[in-house]
Amino acid sequence: MQLCALAACAVWRMTEANPANQEAMFKAGVIVPLVSVLASPVPEMQSNAAAAIASLARDNTDNQAAIARAGGIVPLCTLVRDGSPDTKDQSASALWALASNNAPNKATIAKLGGIEPLVGLLMYAQSETSSINAAGALSALAAQHSVRLLLQSLRARALVCMQVLTTVPSPLPTGQSACDHEALGGSPQHEGDSGACNSAALGARGPVRQRANEPGGHRQGGRRAAPDRLAEQP
Repeated sequence: MQLCALAACAVWRMTEANPANQEAMFKAGVIVPLVSVLASPVPEMQSNAAAAIASLARDNTDNQAAIARAGGIVPLCTLVRDGSPDTKDQSASALWALASNNAPNKATIAKLGGIEPLVGLLMYAQSETSSINAAGALSALAAQHSVRLLLQSLRARALVCMQVLTTVPSPLPTGQSACDHEALGGSPQHEGDSGACNSAALGARGPVRQRANEPGGHRQGGRRAAPDRLAEQP
């Protein structure tokens, strides 16, 4: 396993910004083995293989097409979502390189669900490298492509934001009591508090005053109650 990780790292370093070595590695048939290494359970092997694929695909249309034919896009989309932090970074970089100026790869990445994990990586990036690679991949996917693809990325971002918002309880506004909140539609915590809440919602009005023409009487439920009858004298 360590040997595979080192070999992938060597391909990465040798092909970085080197078109001649990119072509030589393509002819040597390294793409299919690198794609198979992406399925390894070892994070270091996954990360090095993704970095090597990114280096091979950058500004090289032949290698971009060969990686897509070898099935490299599916595991890269998965690793952006489920990989280790370094693997996520390198996988996003690989998708960036594969999507740059390559309309078929852009469509394939979008079809296989690669946009949403990139948006999630951009929003919750743990490092500056993560932010740069995720933003670069999304930019490459949207550039010179259909508007529908950009709308899909925005929709995915909105879904993630909604999931976050639904998990955070909304606090009461400053200066608003629990009774005010319940009077506006919140459920009261205790049935016995309903009178206090109604009082808080309507405002304290003080004791009910007796009308001058209603001695001993008071209002109940909006109607005047009859005064208490005097006890009959024997």
